Amino acid sequence: MAGRWRTTAAGRGIRLHESLQTIYADRPAIVVASSLHELAWLFGAIETWIALWLIGVRRTRPVGYTVWPPGAAILSGWSAALRAPLAARFIAPVWKPGVAAHSRTISNCSAMDKAGWHEFLVYALNRPLAFAIIHLAARLGQAANLPPIGTFVNDAEIAREVLTDTAHFDSHSPGSLGVLLTQALGSYALLNMDGPEHRQLKRRLLDVFSTKYISLLLNTVTDPLVAGLRAELATGCTVDFVAFMKTFASAMACAMMGVAVDPADERGAYADMFALATEFTALAGLGKRRLSAAETAKAHRITDRWAAHIRESYDSKTVRENSLAQQMRAMGFPFEAAKGVVIIVMIGATELITYGLPRMLALLVDSGQMVKLRDRPDLLDGAVDEGFRMVTPSNLVLRAVTADCEVRGVRFRRGTRALVVFRTIMRHDRYFPNGSRFDIERTIDPRFRRLLFGAGPHACLGTGLALAEARQVLAAMRELDGEIEIARRRYNRGQTYPGYSSLAIRLRRAAAVR
Repeated sequence: MAGRWRTTAAGRGIRLHESLQTIYADRPAIVVASSLHELAWLFGAIETWIALWLIGVRRTRPVGYTVWPPGAAILSGWSAALRAPLAARFIAPVWKPGVAAHSRTISNCSAMDKAGWHEFLVYALNRPLAFAIIHLAARLGQAANLPPIGTFVNDAEIAREVLTDTAHFDSHSPGSLGVLLTQALGSYALLNMDGPEHRQLKRRLLDVFSTKYISLLLNTVTDPLVAGLRAELATGCTVDFVAFMKTFASAMACAMMGVAVDPADERGAYADMFALATEFTALAGLGKRRLSAAETAKAHRITDRWAAHIRESYDSKTVRENSLAQQMRAMGFPFEAAKGVVIIVMIGATELITYGLPRMLALLVDSGQMVKLRDRPDLLDGAVDEGFRMVTPSNLVLRAVTADCEVRGVRFRRGTRALVVFRTIMRHDRYFPNGSRFDIERTIDPRFRRLLFGAGPHACLGTGLALAEARQVLAAMRELDGEIEIARRRYNRGQTYPGYSSLAIRLRRAAAVR
């Protein structure tokens, strides 16, 4: 027995020695992992505090007792680069010293502070670490190099030059999003293409995104959906606006792509395709350069399910000849090549508008500017432009640096990445005075009005579609007989696009029955 105990103890000693050697060899990785773990704990604590505060939990204090909220203590642990702007912009306007603890609620802050606060939560609760990194980079100047992620571009003029310079930047080399797309979809996925072949394909696809074709689809596909939404609200129902937008965007995308769905289960098919889009985009990340073997296999499973929706439409001769599937077939693309383009366009036509438009509506309601829009129909286009400026459909765009260069004094090294951060750029006070404030009467510099949709060869094909959809929906909301109020809201967690997972709205009227 004693001999066996000695053998076991010796074996444990050897294993412990080996474990210590492993730990010593991997000490840099362990330090990084520990730091990230502590950051995750910090953001978890902040998220918990925010959630408790929003649902009405308060620390018990005597009436009239003045104290800063517990969030101020949490924020005090942040670096100065993050703490100062966040506290000044989001905490101070909402909670002010000298106000009794029992009376400090979000409803007491001004309408514009409320709108800004909810926009902050949209980002902070979705991907806290990514948001903190982007916010930190924004504090470091026009461009900030944060290895190993890349160089964050925070200036509109530098961004435009990066996006239009095809000699030094591209969308398919290592470090770009195109690498991930090629792993998942193959070499024909539009966003991972450059050069003459890419330009020719975009020209051929312009018919699918023509103003005439979009107007036809709005009248035939989405008009009935918008009418149904208005009817529900008019009867006093509370409607989840995000769920409505999922159906709206998916129906429009399917019509444009030529994807046929079973009329008996349209909502189910739309929900399935939207879920696929969400799963697919979740594979991307701020610092990710390649998909792992498991992620690649998952991406292929997702695209195979999509292919089941697309194949019938590609082979059919009864769908609209202007549809993307038929256009790709007419150009001679085999199905395996065509499906990559169809899938990537469907993702762009669904997720971006689904999460963007509820945020626009919330900004209008929270800021009190929906009343102004109802009184002045001429402000509709301004509301759409300002809404997109604030919600920035793509928060950032990646480009691989293919050759050493300098853009307006900023150096880019070959083999690194450029991250054009539209969220920061479109709120920059230099180009948009008081840029963090939502104002539908703002006059936007024409040079930068559409920059959030990209520039150069990869400027978004669907810009006209997104603008038309936003005008259609916001015009319908403006014309409602009553004031829109937000009954409740939930925020996305861990999604590629910040936004609301649910936004319940209803009409407030004197005789409303709820």
